[in-house]
Amino acid sequence: AVLYQFPQFLEHCPGETIGTMVPKLCECVETWPEDAQYSAAESLFTMADLSLSGSTSKCMCEAALKLLETCSGRVFEVWGELLCMVLPMLEKTDVLALIGPACKERAVSEQEESRRLAARIIGSLADLLSDSELQEHEFVSIAVKLCDDKDSSVRTMIALSLGSLGSKVSVGIAEKDLWPQLSKLRRDQTDVRTRAQALRGLSKSAEAHKDSAMTCKTFETMIVPEFLAECEQSASVASKDLRTVDNDTYAML
Repeated sequence: AVLYQFPQFLEHCPGETIGTMVPKLCECVETWPEDAQYSAAESLFTMADLSLSGSTSKCMCEAALKLLETCSGRVFEVWGELLCMVLPMLEKTDVLALIGPACKERAVSEQEESRRLAARIIGSLADLLSDSELQEHEFVSIAVKLCDDKDSSVRTMIALSLGSLGSKVSVGIAEKDLWPQLSKLRRDQTDVRTRAQALRGLSKSAEAHKDSAMTCKTFETMIVPEFLAECEQSASVASKDLRTVDNDTYAML
């Protein structure tokens, strides 16, 4: 009942809620039943739009990482989502000390949900770390390896994250390591969602480096031809009765 009233507590007594309730919740949530753990994460979602202190964000992050070691299913998904929402509020030192090792560990996990979370985290890290830090701490190489994951949902997630990662790193790294992977994922025949996210990621990262279009050879040899081919395909489909178009083709539109 207290968790359901959390938004009201946050509205009427934010100081006490953030300073007292949140740390206590983070301390105890690991011992709660699954339903309460799920509700706790939902309650903390209401804080996503607030400007939280580094200590509060770190407390939530540590609770999420600890719980993710033992939970699964919907509890894993909701706390993984909360973790990614909290990341932008962390101090950079905490990102490198807490999130970096956890991401690397989950990227090689036997559990597909863990590898999918690692792929999601990499997309969030792209907005928090510099180009050199992303390379130094091996997040670029981890992303490249996840592109060949056996599970299509992991490949779909990393395709989405590569859009953010490719926008942040130098055009040289994008051209050498990331764009070839996105081009490969764009031809993934097992899941249309992977192809769609790869196309979106390629477009986003190419847009970020558009000032290099005249000097970067990949724009001429890969990005522009693929863009024109996609435009031609979309135009041919758009001229048809969309009620007769198969789901995969419609998704790519």
